[in-house]
Amino acid sequence: MTSVATRSYNIDVLARSRRMRFGLLVYSLGLVAAVVLVDSSLHAGWRGLTFVPFMVGSLSIFQAAFAICPMRAARGELETNAGVHKILNPEQRAHDRRRAAAVFSTSIAVASLTTAILFLLP
Repeated sequence: MTSVATRSYNIDVLARSRRMRFGLLVYSLGLVAAVVLVDSSLHAGWRGLTFVPFMVGSLSIFQAAFAICPMRAARGELETNAGVHKILNPEQRAHDRRRAAAVFSTSIAVASLTTAILFLLP
């Protein structure tokens, strides 16, 4: 059995910082929209629209937290301050894709759960 390279990220610190700030901003906007929709007299179905900012925000936050970008992983790329580089090691690409799938599915779960909670509110 061969071992995977020790690198456990495909985005560098600067990209992670940008994603974290963006994710927190978008998720916060989703929360503000949720409060407005819950307090309004609109049909509860409109609350489902908050899935979009919750998904975008949680995806960006989890990308930053786990240092993996699903799009970069799908393309087999590494993003650094010096630019974007191809990952040549097939084991590393497979490892990145597995981690990216976990980040993406976790983001979907968090956004779905947050949106579902909104439907339970009066």
